[in-house]
Amino acid sequence: MSIPLSQKTEKNYENFIARCPICDHRNIFNRCSDLKTFKPIDFKKVECFNCHKSFGINGDDISPPYEYVYRECHKLIIEKHYINCIINLSQSIEMFLAYCIYDRLLWELFRKGIINSTDDVNLLIGGIDHKIKNYSFSSLRNIFFDIYLNRKSFNSKSDALAYIKNFHLLSKKLPSDNDICIYPDKNLITLFMNLKKTKINELRNKVIHKYGYRPSFQEVENVMEETERILFDLKKELKIKYIYYFKEYFT
Repeated sequence: MSIPLSQKTEKNYENFIARCPICDHRNIFNRCSDLKTFKPIDFKKVECFNCHKSFGINGDDISPPYEYVYRECHKLIIEKHYINCIINLSQSIEMFLAYCIYDRLLWELFRKGIINSTDDVNLLIGGIDHKIKNYSFSSLRNIFFDIYLNRKSFNSKSDALAYIKNFHLLSKKLPSDNDICIYPDKNLITLFMNLKKTKINELRNKVIHKYGYRPSFQEVENVMEETERILFDLKKELKIKYIYYFKEYFT
C-alpha cells in the first residue's frame, strides 16, 4: 500500500523539513537525531510528530556541505541574525578548504584508480581526519595553498600518507604575495589573493569572543560577497567536483 508523499519540503545542512500531507503539520526532522543518516534522502518513510501518520519524504539536496552552510546565510540575513551569519560564512570556507584537501589527497587517487579498496580509503580518511580535526581557519588555508598554489599531485598512497604526516609543518606557512603573483593563471591569482586577504576568520573570532561583537549589515554583506567568490569561483577554476562521501560509506 502506497503512502502519501510530502509536497512541501525544505532542506538544510542539519534538518529535513516537511509538511505532513495529512494534517499539514510542519515537521522538522533532524538528520542526526530523527532520520539517523547524513546520506541524501532519495525516499524515506517518516511519521508526523502531530498526527502520527506515516508519509514519505524525498528529493533531498546533494549539494556540498559548504554550500548548504553558505546558503543558510540568506535566511539569517533576512532575520538579521548577523552574528550567526558571520559564523556560518567562516565555517563554509573552512569546510570548502577541508574538502579541497580531501579531493587532492584522496579522491583524485580514487578517480585515477591508484587506490580502490575500502581499507585504503579508510586509511586516508582517518589520517586526514586525525590531523585536521582541530585545525584553525589559517592552518587549513595554508595547507590548501601548499597543495593548489604549488600544483601538487600524488601518485601513490604512500605519497599521500607522507604528505599528511607533514601537515603540522605545512599548516604554519602562509605564501607571500609574490608566491601567488607568479602563478601562471591570472584568474586564480586574483582568487588566491582574495582567499589570502580575507578577514572573515578574524571577524568570526570577534563575534564569538566573550564580549560578543555585533556586526553591522554592511559588514555581513561585504563578507558574504567575498565568501561567494571564494567558494564558487575557486570551485569552478580549480574544477573541484563534489563527491558525496561519509565514513559510513566505507566502514
